[in-house]
Amino acid sequence: MSELKAAAQLLSQTRLLTLTGSAGCGKTRLALLLAERVRKGFQGGVWFANLAATDAARVPQVVAAAVQAREAPGKPLIEAVADQIGNKRLLLVMDNCEHVLGACTGLLATLLERCPNLATIATSREWLGAPGEQTLEVPPFSVPDEARAKSVEAIARYEAVALFVERARAVLPEFDLADENASVVAELCRRLDGIPLAIELAAAQLGRTPLETIRARMADRLPTLERGDHDAPARHRTLWTAIQWSYDQLLPEEQQVFRALAVFAEGWSLEAAAAVARPDADDFVTLDLLTRLVDKSMVALAGIPDQGPRYRLLESIRQFALERLDDSDDGTTVGERHREYFLVLAETAAPELRGGSQQASWLRCLETAARGGTRLRAAVGGLALEVLVHPRLPRARAKRVGPGPGAGSREGHHAGARSSMVRIRRPRHVPRAV
Repeated sequence: MSELKAAAQLLSQTRLLTLTGSAGCGKTRLALLLAERVRKGFQGGVWFANLAATDAARVPQVVAAAVQAREAPGKPLIEAVADQIGNKRLLLVMDNCEHVLGACTGLLATLLERCPNLATIATSREWLGAPGEQTLEVPPFSVPDEARAKSVEAIARYEAVALFVERARAVLPEFDLADENASVVAELCRRLDGIPLAIELAAAQLGRTPLETIRARMADRLPTLERGDHDAPARHRTLWTAIQWSYDQLLPEEQQVFRALAVFAEGWSLEAAAAVARPDADDFVTLDLLTRLVDKSMVALAGIPDQGPRYRLLESIRQFALERLDDSDDGTTVGERHREYFLVLAETAAPELRGGSQQASWLRCLETAARGGTRLRAAVGGLALEVLVHPRLPRARAKRVGPGPGAGSREGHHAGARSSMVRIRRPRHVPRAV
């Protein structure tokens, strides 16, 4: 990949490299490939901070959690981060910076000055504007030229086609690029503008839908969408079309769970999904639905050592899911369940945090739940943390407190939803993950 080689060359010449590009173009994918390529040169390790669901005030907390820095009383958190990094030869990957540019620029200015051996890869839809920053625009994958790429061999050389074939084989192992399908694959890749996420979503359908059908359906949807939201960039519209088309292929119960999962800002566990998305079903049913959504490339699976599997939505997909949740009849109820789940978790943990036999386990559990403070704050507007400090806080008072920092956003709308409280099963033991 020429972009990977170019990125590696730039990173060798700068301590701050920002990968820019449109939604779904593969910025995160390239950042991770680059980090893997150069990691042996960083004895202090490679550390990843996902800022997608973070507001500007929380950027230092997310970065601190990423590098395992702990706040000290009376000391600014950014100082603790700088002390933790010190003189280590360390690579920090900061993903999804576009909505917190100022906070990222300020933090990096301090860290790059204080930590002489720190290097950073940032991904953003626009450059940060930080001193010494080098930028590299991440283009969509190359697609076959309709006039010149005629043979199977010629078509196979393009990045978009290679990605489509790779993802197609994940769901249909016998899939191969051949004379009878090469032109169809090429046309699909062109229609999707070489956007990696859109290509992955289309290829994931091959396990149950013929290639020709995928082409026909995409051909029907794209022109309609392009006559609609002309304020959105063309590639964003085609990405939205790919997500919409994949969503339309889901069964009704899969769509319902998919929409509900959008309230989780930074990921979730099986237990959390069961409580918020499917409280009427047991964990086995929820696990089956999550597995199906993973198989269809609508949900990503990520593991945290010793704490069980975790799941997440790619940010572009999550924004789509939030819109579907807004349009549905269950948005308010899902928001209440989300808020109540973390509030009950905090209330249950409070006695143990004051010296119970499971104190260490609960601390680890809540550290995962509140990495950067985002999930607990998004769910209860800081109420869960207040319950930990004031464990006798009446539930009635908790209900009267207004929405948290997310108020006014889609997340704040669902997270701070207020009507009758939804009863969440109180855990009898420490959850493996939240």
